[in-house]
Amino acid sequence: MKRFLVLCVALVTALAVYCPVSAIGREAGNLNDMRYEVRLGWGGYPVADVINFVDRNCGGYFGGRSLSSIYGDYSGPVYMTGVISAEFDFVLRRWFTLSLGIGWNGIRGETHDGVTSSLKSTDSGYVATFLPQARFTYFSREYFKMYSAVGLGLSYGQFRGRAVISPCFHTVPFGIMAGGRVFGFAELALGMLNIGATAGIGVRF
Repeated sequence: MKRFLVLCVALVTALAVYCPVSAIGREAGNLNDMRYEVRLGWGGYPVADVINFVDRNCGGYFGGRSLSSIYGDYSGPVYMTGVISAEFDFVLRRWFTLSLGIGWNGIRGETHDGVTSSLKSTDSGYVATFLPQARFTYFSREYFKMYSAVGLGLSYGQFRGRAVISPCFHTVPFGIMAGGRVFGFAELALGMLNIGATAGIGVRF
């Protein structure tokens, strides 16, 4: 995990130094000429995390008990926070943005005694993802944008003694941003990070 975090910091630092943002003109007061964005978001169904960490025998989110677990300990419901994301964006052109994001999905589950069905332990875990994305803006006004994005990153997760490192391919077929220096955004996410609606808030500078 330490190596994963060191790699993320190194990549962010290198891109911040070498990205040619100085070539972009900046006119005071023009939102379209601001070079950077910081965004915080939440949402979507973390389908890859469910596949990797939810026991097939516990019935996913809804719990349940298989015949093979009658006399042994069994899993109760497993819950996830959903992906909480933070991004730092380099606006390289009006139509192109490089986004460096980190996602976090918390996991909590219960283990029950196979004989008494009493709660035996509470288990916790997480999945952390580093996800660079290329964002393409195809409709742009000062206070409103429409875009799509594609990204490839790396995920690390652990839960109930199981650790998984995997690539993370992610797409945003459709997204919108609305607002000034402080703006809101909403996306349709389709990928290994999550699937479904993602929404959040951001700041331009």
